[in-house]
Amino acid sequence: LRVGYEADIERFLALGSENHLNQKISAIGNVDISRRMKSVVKAALLTGTDKRGDIGTRLGASGVPDRWRQHDTGVELTLGRRIAKAQLGAEYNVTGQRYLNNDQQSRDYDQRKLRLSGRYNLGPKYSIITDLSGVWTDYLDAVSTLDSREYAALLGVQWEATAKTSGKLSFGLRHRDLHDPNQPSNGGFTWDAS
Repeated sequence: LRVGYEADIERFLALGSENHLNQKISAIGNVDISRRMKSVVKAALLTGTDKRGDIGTRLGASGVPDRWRQHDTGVELTLGRRIAKAQLGAEYNVTGQRYLNNDQQSRDYDQRKLRLSGRYNLGPKYSIITDLSGVWTDYLDAVSTLDSREYAALLGVQWEATAKTSGKLSFGLRHRDLHDPNQPSNGGFTWDAS
């Protein structure tokens, strides 16, 4: 079990209304169910402030920044050891964000994420990996048109060529469906590299 606390404190000398305290309390528990099956259970509670001009903030800001509270819970199951021929994984997360001031409740949302992953070891240094995921975002405001569903499927390779060189490269397709009938669905090619 690992428990953590983080704080981000900013104080401005000339504009005290921009001061903020962002906090995060988290807990992650690792459970070895058997030699071949492991699970991770996690939970976090965050409080934060939208920084002006940052991605995802609103354009017209009020006298004080928008404050919010976010909760995040999840569970992850892994079948098979990393050194085995194959490994399967499943992960489910639930996140919710609630705005606390400036009448921003229309931005409150709940989000569910499901991810299925697989790994097939070609040898000690190379693996074929696959990743299927779905994200369901629901805004709590009944008149909101921002609800969406997003699905992705990727296939790739992961390697550990030397003790100093490792990487992952995946390619696939993504599709996003918006509930607003005036907005068309979108999607196409996606990739991930590290």
